[in-house]
Amino acid sequence: MFNNDKDKNDFGRDNLSNSSSSNYSHGSNFQNSPFYYSESYKKKKNKKGYNLFQLILIAVMSSILGGGIVFLAFQFIAPAVQPGFDNYFNSITGSNITSSNSATKGQELKSYKIEIEKSNSPVTWIAKKVSPSIVGIRVTARVQNFFFGEQEDKGEGSGIIVREDGYILTNFHVISKAYDSRTNKISSTAKIEVFLPEQEEKPYTAEIIGVDWRTDIAVLKITGKGFNAAELGDSDTLEVGELAVAIGNPGGLEYMGSVTAGVISGLNRSVQSDSGYEFKLIQTDAAINPGNSGGALVNSEGKVIGVNSIKVVAQGFEGIGFAIPINTARETTRNILMFN
Repeated sequence: MFNNDKDKNDFGRDNLSNSSSSNYSHGSNFQNSPFYYSESYKKKKNKKGYNLFQLILIAVMSSILGGGIVFLAFQFIAPAVQPGFDNYFNSITGSNITSSNSATKGQELKSYKIEIEKSNSPVTWIAKKVSPSIVGIRVTARVQNFFFGEQEDKGEGSGIIVREDGYILTNFHVISKAYDSRTNKISSTAKIEVFLPEQEEKPYTAEIIGVDWRTDIAVLKITGKGFNAAELGDSDTLEVGELAVAIGNPGGLEYMGSVTAGVISGLNRSVQSDSGYEFKLIQTDAAINPGNSGGALVNSEGKVIGVNSIKVVAQGFEGIGFAIPINTARETTRNILMFN
């Protein structure tokens, strides 16, 4: 920059002509002139960068592209070139590979589809055979309460049809609240109803034929004919480990016809009832719950081998239930029918 008039005058006509003539007259270079002006300019570099998102996007796209190429290579290229590689390696390795290949030559690779056909278990067949003979029993009785006086009490259990003319085998403790020991019949203030499978809406009124509290057996009778009577087996021939299926109404009529399976865990087990009478019972791990009382314990042939008795189930144990042997129940039933 020029900050005074003197500098301005240096650009006057006289000075310029004199300087020019003087310089040119002496043959000097024009660039050596004190008035030569030069300017230096540096062009800015355009730096292009990538942010984090762009880098991640590039990495993802590269992975997808690379994976696709590898997949296509294994899917299409490898099967096409494999025979050539096999021939090449056979020619290198010689007779060992050739002999092994010749053993399998002409054999095609086979794929096998294994299907497991539906097969019903013995329990399914047993349930279909015996379930129509297992009934539900509901007892309604008037009981005397010390604090509230006379009240209505209801209880539910199971029973086994043993004759097609309506005779039913059950536990005495299932119907005990409706039993009048003076008459050996149903109390005048009580009622016993029997519910057949698939006919829960139409109960039958039952009567008591007789009871034996020592063996916890009772026999009931409903009016009618053509009922499905269960086939009774022989409990004296049982062996530990045999299949055992319990059929009854655990929890009452809501779960009527429930089926549980297990094995015979023990025979001739001595169990004392609340009344002090000692029973010789069949032990099983088939689940027996309240409501199963009076139901059937069945063997693999679909024959009744015991009468479930929840009343004498061992307390505080899991997987231990007991049933009255059917031979004991059969003898008691015969005596009841004979003398009543």
